[in-house]
Amino acid sequence: MDEKAVGSYIDKLKKNINRDYISKDIESAMAGIASVARINYHYNQIYKDDFLEKYVQMIADDISVHITRDELCKNTILFYDWFGYDVRGLAYIYLKAILHNGYHLVYITKDSAKGMQPEIFSLFADKTVDVIYFSEKDSYLNNTKQLISIIEQYKPKYMFYYTCPYDPAGAVAFTRFKGIITRFQIDLTDHTAWLGLNTFDYIIEFREYGGLVSCEYRGINCDKIRVLPYYPCINYDMKFQGFPFDRNGKKVIFSGGALYKTIDKEKTYYKIVEDLLSYNNNIVFLYAGAGPHEMLDNLEIKFPGKVFHISERKDLYQLMKNSDLYLSTYPFAGGLMIQYAVMASCIPLTLQRKGANDIDGILREQDSSGLFFSDIDELENAAKKVLTDEEYAANLKNDMQGRIITEKEFEKELNNIIKEKQTNTQITKLHLDTTQFRNGMKENFTKFDIYRAIARKKNKVLIKKYPWIFLLRILKSIRK
Repeated sequence: MDEKAVGSYIDKLKKNINRDYISKDIESAMAGIASVARINYHYNQIYKDDFLEKYVQMIADDISVHITRDELCKNTILFYDWFGYDVRGLAYIYLKAILHNGYHLVYITKDSAKGMQPEIFSLFADKTVDVIYFSEKDSYLNNTKQLISIIEQYKPKYMFYYTCPYDPAGAVAFTRFKGIITRFQIDLTDHTAWLGLNTFDYIIEFREYGGLVSCEYRGINCDKIRVLPYYPCINYDMKFQGFPFDRNGKKVIFSGGALYKTIDKEKTYYKIVEDLLSYNNNIVFLYAGAGPHEMLDNLEIKFPGKVFHISERKDLYQLMKNSDLYLSTYPFAGGLMIQYAVMASCIPLTLQRKGANDIDGILREQDSSGLFFSDIDELENAAKKVLTDEEYAANLKNDMQGRIITEKEFEKELNNIIKEKQTNTQITKLHLDTTQFRNGMKENFTKFDIYRAIARKKNKVLIKKYPWIFLLRILKSIRK
């Protein structure tokens, strides 16, 4: 989509945010903030938006709070989880570490998560935990007020902010407690734009890449940045659900994640898969994930009985454990999927875009792992060798050991961040060029991404301002 056209939509939204704030229509202003933040996230040509941060701060300043630092409960941590996932993402391992370190936990998440988090709630058994739900269907302003009320009630000494890139309710609430409560943000989406530069006293990045983006592109003082790598949350006891084909005598290449991560103009990912399938008749390719699947369907037609597409699986670890090779998506690779593969001893091979570094820091001493490539031919040769040379594959598997932080190391490091505000992992690089990555995001951005950012149920207050966008979104959904 043309850059000027995107800018035009954003400018109009920002003008309305200003008008709404002046006229005290705060709900409409917050809906506008959410819309622009969502566009920034998908378009990703900037990493911060000073205009949005200014209005989040002003809305926060207009709200009264009634607690002081002297009233805080020293051993209480409030954890705000906007996502409400179970083991997906980072919430589970943080909550586990917080509880293992002996803190009283106040856990806040959305009401749609009720009954959907069995693993997280297994952590809460016999622990001192208060669970509070907020309503997704409520207004942004009411969500903000509810969150502030909960914080005032429990008076935590520490708060963790774990949210999506476009959450004005959480951003306003956490911003309001600056100077009162020690606030930590867990930066889940370190590679792209997000809202909330004033929500934290310390930001926890899971790799050096995120720390560099925050320091160099978001303008965050390096003294506020802490790096804590994550480890994948794995259910080792889950039963393997099997393959949708006969495994006997086959070499299995597995891949997965949101399918948009496999799309570029050159169809690079699908050419790689095609080359590998053509190499040996005993190779089978299995993809798990949702999204635009036309090119995957074409592969199924071209290679009948050798290409299979399934939905996401809960037995991901077991699925990888029974596969021979994990092929990372391209042009956007998934860091957590690579970690899962390492833990499952399923050799992960990743093609990195030239000049891009958005996958840096997923593994310890990643550059020496022999698993990452910038040349297609080199990756394909390595994949063929993994599938045919048992000694080569065994050596790679052996070298993969120790490249992911352990659970005990994570828990110790997190407690050091909370108590001492320090961590052992340091940022060593001085500069990061994200041009290639941002160009890829721009290439995939469409006008419909703008419609989806504005025309949402949560933003219904904006219908009068953008009626045709809401109408187009509805029509598009009907056609789908």
